[in-house]
Amino acid sequence: ERERERERERERERESVTLFERERERERERERERERERERERDYQKVSFEVLCMDFCVL
Repeated sequence: ERERERERERERERESVTLFERERERERERERERERERERERDYQKVSFEVLCMDFCVL
């Protein structure tokens, strides 16, 4: 009986670690998505600036 209880306890610990790892992975994915969003924003600003310069040069 004690052995089964210890086995259940070890199983709960493994599940806990797995959940923790999955949460960390989701957080890393969210961070990568935020970084991609910042990259798109920088690209957009760069293009906007280039278009503005071209418009100005044409004048």
